[in-house]
Amino acid sequence: MINKPIQLISLLALLIFLAVPASAADTSVSSAAQISVISYESNPSVLMKGDIATVKVIVKNTGTENVDIKRATILTKDLNILNEQSYATVGAIGPDVSKEFVFTLKAKSDGIFYPRFYLDFSNGGSLGYPLMTKVESSPIELSVLEKPDVFQKDVKSNVKLVVGNPRENTVNGVIIKPVSDSASFTQTSIFVGKLDPNENREIEIETIPSKDGEIKFIAEYRNGINIHETEKTIPLILGEDKKSADPVVNNIEIQTTGKGYRVSGDVTNAGLKNAKSVVVTTKSPAVPIEPNRLYVIGELEPDDFSGFDVDFIVEEQDFAPLLIQYKDEDGNDYTKTIDIKLKDSSLSLKGQDKSENSDEGLPLVAIILIIAIIVVICGAIYYSWKK
Repeated sequence: MINKPIQLISLLALLIFLAVPASAADTSVSSAAQISVISYESNPSVLMKGDIATVKVIVKNTGTENVDIKRATILTKDLNILNEQSYATVGAIGPDVSKEFVFTLKAKSDGIFYPRFYLDFSNGGSLGYPLMTKVESSPIELSVLEKPDVFQKDVKSNVKLVVGNPRENTVNGVIIKPVSDSASFTQTSIFVGKLDPNENREIEIETIPSKDGEIKFIAEYRNGINIHETEKTIPLILGEDKKSADPVVNNIEIQTTGKGYRVSGDVTNAGLKNAKSVVVTTKSPAVPIEPNRLYVIGELEPDDFSGFDVDFIVEEQDFAPLLIQYKDEDGNDYTKTIDIKLKDSSLSLKGQDKSENSDEGLPLVAIILIIAIIVVICGAIYYSWKK
């Protein structure tokens, strides 16, 4: 039988035990149970090597009492934490209150990593939570859809590009810039803007070449706050477009008028592309006069032709320059000059093998006939002398 003193001591010990507050371990367990991570996000959501990202973690006190937090941090060997000491001291989070923690991370290499977010409680214990972070360095793509077979000096040509985003996340602020010391451009840059994952956009850049060289197209874009570039270079070699319009003059006739001359003929488009806004006139030293200062033909399709009449005056010149002006389908201006010989109404084409009515002196038949007559006369004289 247990004596009364022992019973009193046991009862007193039980009362003392019940009166003592919960231990630190019990308190830390209670704190961890009240605090939870309700969300986290990374901007950009997918980094590239060397990128800096902001990671925002939101925690909430779901309990009914204040929870004192000593510090918050992120632990990882795969990423650099640039603001590791930002939350060396935190303080209390009240019931049903959320708190935001923002960390700055820098990617060192490609891969999928799990940096761990930690909260250390003031009364002991901690809360850990993994934050998945993806690093993938694929750039956006820039390619050429269309460009001229041959670039022509000082002639506008369009280069069509397509820019696409093969990444898993959206990129922003996309700008395309053409760069060259061999050409000029009507636009120094083209703003594309945002490109969602797997989205692409087509653009055209008008180019005016001046010499042989190359054109570099630079696509500048942002992944989060990080600026990146993608380049595409094409050669720039000048030449003649074999498919372009080529007006040729035929059937030239020249008449003298009271004031000067009238030249008539046909213009044929011997090229493979349309000649637009075709106009025939003359230039210095010839001076166009009314009624036909210039003759507007308009558009000539390949193998199409049209007649013209042009009036002009010229002083003491053997030749008069006939000027043909026209445009291509892109609105580029072209000119072609043909010298017309006036004295014998013949046509002389500079830079062309074809010419009409260009024989000088007497026709060949007349020359042969004169020689035959001379031979007959000489034969008759010789016959008479022999007799």
